Amino acid sequence: MYKIVKKDMFNISRRIKHIDKSYYIVFNNKLNRWEVHSTSQVDRFCLVSPYKSLDTRLLDYVYRTSLVHNPHLLKDIEEYNEKIDIDVNNKRSDYITSNLSDVYQVLSGSSKSYNWKEMMKTKWL
Repeated sequence: MYKIVKKDMFNISRRIKHIDKSYYIVFNNKLNRWEVHSTSQVDRFCLVSPYKSLDTRLLDYVYRTSLVHNPHLLKDIEEYNEKIDIDVNNKRSDYITSNLSDVYQVLSGSSKSYNWKEMMKTKWL
């Protein structure tokens, strides 16, 4: 299933040790992809290479995703996740508003538009 890469054409397997001494490269035959593993972790798996070939782009990718070399990585991930949450909530709100509008038009038999915020307020006499 796995083949540990000890030698390669561009010496990526040797050069990755400069980023972290515990890293090594594996080719997963079953999934047909390059993976980076670490001897210092319990499960050993670190990441999957987004590239089809083993070249220096993998070194740059591993360097960028290393917490030791990129202390702002977790902050960047949290900001990205917050942006995704905001987008999801906006889409959900638009979907609900659209559906409520359709329901209102069908039930009222009217095609006029309305203001949701004003419509839901209770008007006391």
